[in-house]
Amino acid sequence: MRVLPICNRKGGVGKTATAANLGHALALRGRRVLVIDWDPQANLTTHIGRDDRPEDAPTIADVFLAPSRTTEAVSQSVASGVDLIYGSTALAEAERQILVANHSAPGLILTRILKRLEPLGYDYVLVDSPNGDGQLVRNALIAAPELLVPLQTEYAGMEGLGILRRLVHELVEQDALQERPKMLVFAAMVDERTRSGRSLKELALQIPGTSPLRSVVHRNAPIHDAYGAKQTVFDYARSSRGATEYAALAEEIDHDG
Repeated sequence: MRVLPICNRKGGVGKTATAANLGHALALRGRRVLVIDWDPQANLTTHIGRDDRPEDAPTIADVFLAPSRTTEAVSQSVASGVDLIYGSTALAEAERQILVANHSAPGLILTRILKRLEPLGYDYVLVDSPNGDGQLVRNALIAAPELLVPLQTEYAGMEGLGILRRLVHELVEQDALQERPKMLVFAAMVDERTRSGRSLKELALQIPGTSPLRSVVHRNAPIHDAYGAKQTVFDYARSSRGATEYAALAEEIDHDG
């Protein structure tokens, strides 16, 4: 089971779109895929969640407080073979409860959740992580030996990667991480009509301490429109540039693993 937390300190760089569309692309390659909505904004759930799900079904907030409910929370085939643990805005309150209660190992909750998923036979588990540097992000950084980092080719996006790297360094210094995770970086939301977009795309492939991927995902209207339609780009516009580029990203990641 290969776990890929999708992380970037900055918001709006395509983490949720990547979780949904890369997950579907991997499923189209015959892989068993689970995506976890690990963000209190629950945008991934809005993106590919089903409206007919029972209201009392457990979400990631329930699992966060009681990892024993992990398998109960898995919803099957929400997007053409992609399973989902639904998100909830209640996750923010669950995070606060853990901190107030002085939980013995607050940074290992996601690790324990993933352990309970191992018998289910998934090839990939993608974790849509929130912005910032709180306990949820720290859990994601600790939980896997590699991270997938969508890097928006703007200066703010580059700065977000720098902050993420400093957080990893801090966790290593605190012995919360035994070794630095491998950072798989790819250029996302690229706009080559701008000079900065072209130059920063090249710079993204040269950042020390990262493992740059060749795949690039450009700004593409069908990716944006698919979110509003509650579909992945493959269901919404399979012949679009966005679908082609996420398929290429899936192929590269699958071969890399």
